[in-house]
Amino acid sequence: MWHLTFQEIVQVPEVWTRCENREKQPYTASGRHWNFVVGHETIDKTVIDIVDMNTVSDNYIVALVDTGEKEIPVPIGLPMFGRDTCCSPACGSLQVHLESIWEDVRVEHARLFPSKNCMRDTPLDSRNFGSRRNELYVKVKVKSTRMQEDPRAATIETSA
Repeated sequence: MWHLTFQEIVQVPEVWTRCENREKQPYTASGRHWNFVVGHETIDKTVIDIVDMNTVSDNYIVALVDTGEKEIPVPIGLPMFGRDTCCSPACGSLQVHLESIWEDVRVEHARLFPSKNCMRDTPLDSRNFGSRRNELYVKVKVKSTRMQEDPRAATIETSA
């Protein structure tokens, strides 16, 4: 962590472990999902991913974004229900919000796992999603070659 901040790769890092379990995350063949590492919790996984808290709000979720070729962890700012909205004016749904911040994609599916509830038309707020959790699967169709070349290009603007 020190190296990441010293080298200015991230300013305020939070650690997530990459896991694979088809019972927890049934949408992709790998079953890939991420778990938030709390404080000084021991990390027994070989792969970790870092969320730079400087790019998202204090409340955020990590969505599993499936481009058909890659499975990417994407932090998404999570507005507090009743206090904030993700967009101004309010967009009203997860699909509209994601398509406005990721101009290069079309959201085909947005589901919770393992419950499989459809979340595409659900407002993006703390009433519907738990902060620092990875329970959202988003299947996207890439509309431009820019994202096909670098899927993380769509994650540059991830805050609400």
